[in-house]
Amino acid sequence: MSVIIEEKWKKAILFAIQHTPDGPGVYKMLDVAGVVMYVGKAKRLHPRLLSYTRIDSLSNRIRRMVVRIASVETIATYTETEALLLEANVIKKSQPQYNILLKDGKSPFYITIDSSDFPRLEKQRKPFRNTCKSFGPFLEYVDEMLSSLYQIFCIRSCSDSVFKSRSRPCLQYYIKRCSAPCVKKISRDEYTASVKSAIEFLSGKNEDIKKQLIKKMDEQSNNQNYEEAAKTRDKIKAVTALLKKQFIHAKSINNADVLAAQEELGVVCVVVVRFRSGANYGSEAFFFNAQDISENIRADQEFGNSEIIKHILHAFIVQFYDKISPPELILLSHVPHELPLIKNALEKRFSRQPVLHVPRKGEKKEIVQQALVNAGIALGKKISDSRRVADAIGEIKSFLKLDREIKRIEAFDNSHLFGTDALGAMIVGGPDGFYRKSYRKFSMTNFMGDDYCMMKTLLKRRLEDQTIKNLPDVIIIDGGKGHLNAAIEAVADTEAKNIRIISIAKGENRNAGNEVLYTDSGDEIRFKNSDPVLQYIQILRDEAHRFAITSHRNKRKKRMIKSILGEIRGVGETRKNALLKNFGSIDKIKDASIIELESVPGISRSMAKEIFEFFRQNR
Repeated sequence: MSVIIEEKWKKAILFAIQHTPDGPGVYKMLDVAGVVMYVGKAKRLHPRLLSYTRIDSLSNRIRRMVVRIASVETIATYTETEALLLEANVIKKSQPQYNILLKDGKSPFYITIDSSDFPRLEKQRKPFRNTCKSFGPFLEYVDEMLSSLYQIFCIRSCSDSVFKSRSRPCLQYYIKRCSAPCVKKISRDEYTASVKSAIEFLSGKNEDIKKQLIKKMDEQSNNQNYEEAAKTRDKIKAVTALLKKQFIHAKSINNADVLAAQEELGVVCVVVVRFRSGANYGSEAFFFNAQDISENIRADQEFGNSEIIKHILHAFIVQFYDKISPPELILLSHVPHELPLIKNALEKRFSRQPVLHVPRKGEKKEIVQQALVNAGIALGKKISDSRRVADAIGEIKSFLKLDREIKRIEAFDNSHLFGTDALGAMIVGGPDGFYRKSYRKFSMTNFMGDDYCMMKTLLKRRLEDQTIKNLPDVIIIDGGKGHLNAAIEAVADTEAKNIRIISIAKGENRNAGNEVLYTDSGDEIRFKNSDPVLQYIQILRDEAHRFAITSHRNKRKKRMIKSILGEIRGVGETRKNALLKNFGSIDKIKDASIIELESVPGISRSMAKEIFEFFRQNR
């Protein structure tokens, strides 16, 4: 290590110490490009920062980070609790390379029942303002749950605009999944009673609903109303199947989250199991690299005392409960690092302090143990999948004759409808799976169906995009030699170097499994249908195709919505975006009241009346 390099990073750290008060706060370590590499918090900033100058005492991984430091930014806080909350926010925003990162996917679903005269039952990622009842969040089972609820209670699923425009029952009525309140096939009182029963069911009174249905079936049978009795019997079967298959009840808990962590071969899995009203609302697994914790931390083999798991649970809890409100009880498999500080942080964030508890006996311990078993199963599958991906990437490296490791693969696809709403999509994969936060969409114009030109332009725009920090090692495109040549020209026109290109084309009969790979070195490679390398490349291509198609549909839908809103006098681009952001769909804008419209930023009282009247006149 040269003295000059050492002086740069040490000078940056000492400069930060001189210009920072010695109290609680957060520090950010940045490289020469201004990229945040690490975010930390400290009860006292001076000694914490000073510890990084004693480089011989640091782990190899942290040492490699420290010598890259170009500057250190600090933010002082009043308390260590505030520092912990700020650290979690900065980590989530910056995604630093050397921090433990919660790589979450989409937010969970809620089942909601709105407050209209004939309430609608649906799933939503975020409950809207007009929702009177919301249940969840569901990590699993939400579609199966909804399907059973429609069958049992026959509550409508259609939008308000469809509901108001019906003149006869839809298919849902004839397959006995809706009672058709739109055409008065059921009275308002009867429908309200069904909605009330659905709310009771979702609130945990499952057995009460089952008993009511059994009693109703007996009465119908005694009155020789056998057809209705048979319908009620089918509902009872649906309730029973739902209770048996998904919603195992816990007697000792009402609302709780269970967090169980397992570690194997340097990978840590945290499983979250949600219980609401005593019912299991599903589970979700999150994975972390144990090397994200300092290499000096020793994993104790005794249950409950693994230092790696303690530190990962600490980071996980603070990031996971960033916007999702915690229940009153959180059951843990291990005591996390700095537990009192975590409790104070949650109390400050949500104005209440949940109970964080590691159960030692009884039903609660059994529930945690079962979650640990599930974590072990998920961990085994993750490691197995990672090995298969690693083997496939190794084979790609071999047939491309690369002398470096493949860390980033980007796959591209285009989508358009007769040249309109053209869009290019990029997905990113690598040894750790898909990196969904790195996906990108590119709006394309004036190509008139010229796929080669479109692909070339797409790749040039991506490679010249300065907001995307990392360049790919390998590019995969869906197409034949023509698309490959367009991609080669695009890379040659940019300053990007050492990027290899593969195109994947279907056989003469366009059958999946008969694909041919073309490489930028002129090779033509055919694999057997069952070959792991071909299957991995197919997965990347199909993910790019899915992302492109989905993004294109959303773009087309948004354009159509905006064209409708553009017919309203005074509604420009800013107001269109504000209305869509607030309501989410054109149907909800159509059904909104003047008061609801007026609450949207930028929409005045007179403008709200204009929008309201427009949709009333054009129904």
